[in-house]
Amino acid sequence: MKPISELRLADIISREVFVVAPDTPLGTHPEMLLQPALELEKQFSEDTLDALPGVFYMFDAAGRFVRWNHLFSKVTGNTPRLL
Repeated sequence: MKPISELRLADIISREVFVVAPDTPLGTHPEMLLQPALELEKQFSEDTLDALPGVFYMFDAAGRFVRWNHLFSKVTGNTPRLL
């Protein structure tokens, strides 16, 4: 079993992802146990969007950009900070 810090996209695809590390102290708050899984999901989502062959963007009901891929930044010339 790999430590959570060493998991990569290939591990997720091969279903070798473990949310709770064996050295997790007893009494750890449940939200702390989910944090590594949430970080993996976020990285997976970002990698998936950046792998798209075209521009991707999403905005909320107020018209603010909430997600985009690297091609969107490249085409528009905007950095993530400006979006």
